[in-house]
Amino acid sequence: MSMSSHSTVMAAAAFAVLCACGPSDGERAQATIRSDILPRIQAIIDRDIEAHEEGIALVAERLAPGFRVEDPVRREEQMRIALKRMRRPVGGVRILVATAMSFLAAVDANGVCIARDKTPDLMRGRDFGAQIPLVRRALSGEAGRGVVEFASEGDAPPNFAITFVHPVRQGDEVVGAIMGGIPFGRMAGRISRQIQLEDAAERRRGMALWVYFYHGDHAFQFGVPPDLHSLVPDAAVRRAGLEGHPSGFGGVGLVYGREYGWVVVPLEALGPEGGVIVLRGQPVD
Repeated sequence: MSMSSHSTVMAAAAFAVLCACGPSDGERAQATIRSDILPRIQAIIDRDIEAHEEGIALVAERLAPGFRVEDPVRREEQMRIALKRMRRPVGGVRILVATAMSFLAAVDANGVCIARDKTPDLMRGRDFGAQIPLVRRALSGEAGRGVVEFASEGDAPPNFAITFVHPVRQGDEVVGAIMGGIPFGRMAGRISRQIQLEDAAERRRGMALWVYFYHGDHAFQFGVPPDLHSLVPDAAVRRAGLEGHPSGFGGVGLVYGREYGWVVVPLEALGPEGGVIVLRGQPVD
């Protein structure tokens, strides 16, 4: 997925040469990303965040009675069933029925996960109160969201997710919290598909558009053709580019003779080390 130093030099050289001959396909792609695609990506993220904050709050309200079940086995079983129902078209929370959210979980008053909405349940019993400041604040009565790093299995890279946590109240007492998360890769894939759908006419003329989310040294995507991964600037290139251009930077590159433009832009919603990388290949005129 990372871009080699050779590819970076090649892209920079191509950019320098093509600038002397008028805008190339890659440069025009960069301009379109900046003027049109990036504002749309920001709008999608803003809408999704607002919707999930509302949805998680509704789940916390609906499931509050279940936190009073005393038998832990019965409470876990009932909570998992209830969490699954919250994402169904009938009887669920409409906002959460078809989203990129990968988990919905209930946390008890001590910060320990009661259950999540899937089996096998690798979250059950984890002390999220000790691990995640957002959970601790929710158990003090403060709803919130932020980027959370979740451990991965084996040698897999870490998993970052936009995470929402809302306190569960019974009267004036906080009895637990509801937590939901959207992994970076899933969100990047959702945005890619939505913009491809919205720009279907250009796509039929050969336009290519893909979105990655990055955080620190890691980049995340879903569904991007493997041949295009070589275009993605690696962590070192991103750091160097953002050091000189904190609001974002771009370049061009070639894959099988076709020129693409790419842009790297940090986004506040994705945390202090997070942002998006957008690739575009122009439609055929």
